[in-house]
Amino acid sequence: MHPFKIIVLVLLLTTCSSNSKKRQTLTVAFASCNDQNLDTLQIWTSVLAANPDYFIWTGDIIYPSEETPGGLKSGYKVQKSYTEYQKLSESAGILGIFDDHDYAQNDGGANNPYREEAKDLLLEFLDEPKNSKRRDREGVYDSYNMAGGLVKTILLDTRSFRSDLIPSDKPNMRYQPTDKGTILGDTQWKWLENELDDQTSQIVILVTSIQFLNDFHGFEKWGNFTEERKRLIDLLNNSRKKVIVISGDRHYAEVSQLNEKLLEVTSSGMTHTYKGVKENNPLRVSPLIDDRNFGVLKISYNMESAQVDAIELIGDKSRVLWRSTVAPDLL
Repeated sequence: MHPFKIIVLVLLLTTCSSNSKKRQTLTVAFASCNDQNLDTLQIWTSVLAANPDYFIWTGDIIYPSEETPGGLKSGYKVQKSYTEYQKLSESAGILGIFDDHDYAQNDGGANNPYREEAKDLLLEFLDEPKNSKRRDREGVYDSYNMAGGLVKTILLDTRSFRSDLIPSDKPNMRYQPTDKGTILGDTQWKWLENELDDQTSQIVILVTSIQFLNDFHGFEKWGNFTEERKRLIDLLNNSRKKVIVISGDRHYAEVSQLNEKLLEVTSSGMTHTYKGVKENNPLRVSPLIDDRNFGVLKISYNMESAQVDAIELIGDKSRVLWRSTVAPDLL
């Protein structure tokens, strides 16, 4: 081979090797419990300042004036009219699931008569493509590849297939846990197991509208269906991936950790929180935050690997309410 060609080949190989090792940052913001009729300017300005690549709704995107498709449609229209949200939609990918208020039934499950209408209106709000597989199948669960496929976001649907909750007569307990029933349904469970078995992704962001790890309160949670919670814990513990669960619903923020594999970041209350709330959670590794908030994950990656660099909970005026720069398994 001519000496000049050898030099060019070496330079190309060196450049490719350098580019494969150069790390970039993926910024993912997420939030829940957003009343479109309350003051939203400060919190949305803070979200924009975080400059996310993606923004994930973990549920309760709106609070409709009435639990009907018409109420949902009106609420979504108001939310989409805000200049700050329009700017975010132009600069970041918007993903999301519904919880109960944007499902048109408080604490609702599979028996919601407006289930299909709620799905269609959510996907319309998210500008889901007309040929999207989400439009063709039952429920709103889906997955998205980020960072060249090294990061996968899995959106769970905790409403469309969920069995009825069992009311409790105990003080401060709205619902009684049961070992019967389902949250995800058979089809979604099989889909989830397959999604976690892919050979490319290293980090999974698992999105659930209701809390997963915190099993110490009497409201909606995975723990109301004890076998479903155990099944998900076992599935994630046995996964080869680094999994970070993100959730909403509670009108406060906290970070819970079950073991070195399982960490959950609950960000809730973009526009309104339960001020002064006190709840016991032995798994909590952060303060209980009752200020308005949204969450941020910062993940560095190159062509070969990805790692979580920081987890943040941020409030109005971009004030950092809590931050960890340590990998989740070392918290």
